[in-house]
Amino acid sequence: TLLLVDPTTLLEIGRTTYEGEALGLCNLGDGRLAFTDGSDRLFIRDAQTFEVIESVPVTLDGAPVPRLNELECVNGRVWANVWLTSDILQIEPKTGEVITRIDASSLVPGDLGSEDVLNGIAFDPERGTFYVTGKRWSVLYEVDLGPVD
Repeated sequence: TLLLVDPTTLLEIGRTTYEGEALGLCNLGDGRLAFTDGSDRLFIRDAQTFEVIESVPVTLDGAPVPRLNELECVNGRVWANVWLTSDILQIEPKTGEVITRIDASSLVPGDLGSEDVLNGIAFDPERGTFYVTGKRWSVLYEVDLGPVD
C-alpha cells in the first residue's frame, strides 16, 4: 500500500495499492512518477492514478543495469543508486540510457557490513547539490555531482 500525503501538512489524503516490490520513487514533475522495483527497469507511472504508463529498461553501454534502488528526480532526469554497489547513475527516463555513471566508493565509510552500502540520494535545489548516505552510515555527505540540467 502506498500512502498519499499532503506535502504541506503531511496528513494522509489517500491510499493506493500496487503489485510487486517498491524500492525507489520520484516525481518527474510533469504528472509522471519514476518507480523501481529493484530490477533493471524504470516504471513510469501516472502521478494521479499510479497506473503504469510504460516500462523502460535501463542500460549502460547497451547492457542492462540490474538492482536499481533509491531514486531522485531532477529536471526531468532520474538519479539512482545501484544496490550493493557504489554507483550513482543519471538516467534519461524516456530511453533508459545512463547518461552519467559516478563511482562514489570514496564516500563509503570503513568498517561496515557487506550490505551497508550507498542507499540514499536527495537533491537540494537551492544549493544545486546532492545529499548521499547509506545503510547504517553515521555520515551524510553533500556532494556536487555535476550539471543537473
